[in-house]
Amino acid sequence: DSVESRVQVALQAAEKDERRWEHETAQAEEALAEEQERLRELTKVRDLAKLDAEIAKSLVNAKQDDFERLSKVRNRLAGLEGRCDPGNVEFSACEYVQRNKTAVNMTWFQDGKQAKADASLFAERHRFSKGVFEKAEKAVSDQVQLISRKKAELHKLRVRIATSETSRTFLKQS
Repeated sequence: DSVESRVQVALQAAEKDERRWEHETAQAEEALAEEQERLRELTKVRDLAKLDAEIAKSLVNAKQDDFERLSKVRNRLAGLEGRCDPGNVEFSACEYVQRNKTAVNMTWFQDGKQAKADASLFAERHRFSKGVFEKAEKAVSDQVQLISRKKAELHKLRVRIATSETSRTFLKQS
């Protein structure tokens, strides 16, 4: 075997390896594109889940705000002391205040009971939505890591091809 024939064999082997690596690179690029599309889909799902969780949280907060508002009105009416100026009677004897107290107490009791029930329901919905969001967030994070690994693999293949082409060029010039 002459040096020239060994060089030819090495060149042919390098060309064969490069073709295989180019095929692997094309497959890796296609797989990467698919994974990036999956990331876009997962990101949409995550963003929707985040929005659902925020909506559920706002419902919990709104019900809590309603309950607190009703409680303040009730407590203010219940705590009235002194004289009612327009009627010139004690608040405890003022028919207007007593009617409002009764109406507010009934409303507070009914609305308060409903607010508590709704708050519990909305809190459960918020917990569920938050769990869905956290799972979607994890899926996006996992997908980002997968894409990083795929990009690194693709880079390695491209470096192999470039190194082989450089080596082949050097062998041809020798």
